[in-house]
Amino acid sequence: MPFNMCYRKANSTHFCRSFMELFSNAAMSTLAAGIAPGAASLQVVSAAGFPAGGNFRIAIDQEIMLVTGVIGTTFAITRAVEPYNGVQVAAGHGLGAVVVGVLTVASLAVSGAVGPPGPTGPPGPLAIGTAVTGGTATEVLFVGAGNLLAQSANMTWDDTAKTLTLSNAGDILHILTNGVGFSTIQMNHVLSIAAGMQLGLASPTIVMNAGSFIVGGGSVNIATSVGDLLGFFNTPAVAQPSTSGTGASGFTQNPSANGVFAESTFDGGIGGTAYTISDIVLAYKQLGLLAP
Repeated sequence: MPFNMCYRKANSTHFCRSFMELFSNAAMSTLAAGIAPGAASLQVVSAAGFPAGGNFRIAIDQEIMLVTGVIGTTFAITRAVEPYNGVQVAAGHGLGAVVVGVLTVASLAVSGAVGPPGPTGPPGPLAIGTAVTGGTATEVLFVGAGNLLAQSANMTWDDTAKTLTLSNAGDILHILTNGVGFSTIQMNHVLSIAAGMQLGLASPTIVMNAGSFIVGGGSVNIATSVGDLLGFFNTPAVAQPSTSGTGASGFTQNPSANGVFAESTFDGGIGGTAYTISDIVLAYKQLGLLAP
């Protein structure tokens, strides 16, 4: 296949020609006579192993030449067509100088062995440490519309603070039961829910290991409907009553005089355990519902 190839000659002039390059293996000879820097042809002792005609490349000493024609042992040449070790100068070469057939960068380009890059292939599988093109640090990756990898500025992960943040008001984090057991959120640090955010759980368990459950702003509702169960300290969960308070039932006044004293006890009208006001206040403080 012919190609157009342009060269800058040693005298800085340029020329272009259309040709096809030929190659040979282990072609080597010596000069039958010396050549001057401006010579346009040379004679080798033997042309055996070289292509029978142009175009092909040879190197003599530190000069690369293009052979454009062959008649017997005479080569028509274009001088210093490529740099050799950073030097691109036509020089004189003496009788007996070695002539070697060479494969060069330019000859590969002309032959088509080196061409423009082809289209980019499909991406390989994602793995830890794989770069994400166009990704934004800390934003969580997910499969979005069209099954394409996506990110959202409203969902970020801080790997230093180990914090998952949903930053858009109204965003909902749902953790659903797998249909076999119960869903569990286990926190070893702080679970913080800002104003306007919701934590939705289906058949859930929240486990806090020396952590904090923080809800900022607005109202906090736990067990919002009559019949919802609420339990503390591994006690059986019980249904919320339809009304608050139990009136005066279960109150024991002590000593036997009007009023409530430190020794007065309350059992709420349920069970056989009665508590003083001091017991109740202590429990509230230990729960963090009252300041110490």
